[in-house]
Amino acid sequence: GEINLKVYSSFLNLYSNLFENFSAKTEHGKRRDIQTLRAIAVTGVFLFHAGFPVWNGFLGVDIFFCISGYLISSLLLRQGSINLRIFLDFILARAKRLIPAYLAVVCFTIVLTSLLTLPEISQATLTTALMGNLFAANIYLAGATSDYFGASANNNALLHTWTLSAEWQMYFIIAILYWVASRNTEFLKKISVLLMILATGVSLVLWLLVEVGPKNDWGHLSRFISYYGIGIRFWEFGIGAIASFYTIKIGRFTNLKLVNSVRVGSWSLLVTVLFYRTENFVINSTIAVAATLSILLTGNCSEPKNIQHPLGRFIQFIGLCSYSIYLWHWPFIVLAKLLFPGIIWIAQTAALISLIPSVLSWRLIERDYRRHLSNKKYSNLKILSLILSTILLIQSCHYLIAHFNANNRDTANVMVTGDID
Repeated sequence: GEINLKVYSSFLNLYSNLFENFSAKTEHGKRRDIQTLRAIAVTGVFLFHAGFPVWNGFLGVDIFFCISGYLISSLLLRQGSINLRIFLDFILARAKRLIPAYLAVVCFTIVLTSLLTLPEISQATLTTALMGNLFAANIYLAGATSDYFGASANNNALLHTWTLSAEWQMYFIIAILYWVASRNTEFLKKISVLLMILATGVSLVLWLLVEVGPKNDWGHLSRFISYYGIGIRFWEFGIGAIASFYTIKIGRFTNLKLVNSVRVGSWSLLVTVLFYRTENFVINSTIAVAATLSILLTGNCSEPKNIQHPLGRFIQFIGLCSYSIYLWHWPFIVLAKLLFPGIIWIAQTAALISLIPSVLSWRLIERDYRRHLSNKKYSNLKILSLILSTILLIQSCHYLIAHFNANNRDTANVMVTGDID
């Protein structure tokens, strides 16, 4: 019994040092376990898109949504009363965090796509970029793409930005709910909480109905739309928001042995569901979100430690760079496959090369330029000017491609379809 206890304690220490270092903060002031969640999520998406045998890597998106719901709700709950100024400050803070790196990727992608790919492909990418700047890329893609895993989608170098539009839409919904909850009327506070729970529950039920629904034409359409739509995605965001409400307003768990055991099990489930080949999407997604929820709920229950495994430090760094890695990897993969079709390992090679601009993007844009925006006057105008400049660049590329089509219509049609309309 004593030997088993020592083995079990050693196992817990390995997990704590490798994955999270419990609730200790990184030198960048972020919770280590959340950084690890981000690292696992982006690694799953990265490997899946690159064609490595990570069968359920796309579930990283579900993990990201749950984390976002938790963090954004925690931020708003700590504000206390929310008025119009705090609401606008919240939106602008998210813009400073997300938009500069996003616009860098968009500008890079639309220029290369316009110069190096066929007009039909570049037009779809440009339209996605324009709708993404309006926080509506997911709405456009739901109507324009017939199959997320089909050729038309896989040729769109900005397909992955639908998640950012979905997040922005959920930011507005969550912020409005918390604005209602912060009113002085106790009735409104209870109503807003009930609305959050109800919206999460309805979204979950709709998601289940769509995923296990009939295999008819409507069922296929519903399953496709659910991949992009916030209505059926909201439950992942909402569960994270409810978890933040629990940890801030109610408290934390006190049984540390139970907490540690639950967290070890949650980490194990999370890694297993991403990398183990299973085909039941409903069960896989539920496990991924439940494991993420468990880690988020118990993340503030243990005492921080000062020692961390070297591999754990690398995982933390991946977590820091996760947003930039997510942004940069897909354009590199798509452009490489379009320019060098049929070459073995081209997608994997392009994905690995994309890590270079990803790290540079984190260091120069996410970290340094974000600090610059925080410390300088007129930073809000700078963000707005970046967005408008990008829209102008997109429209210029649209015009150039349309002009190219007018002069070379016959040639372009033969290249794409083998025939002339």
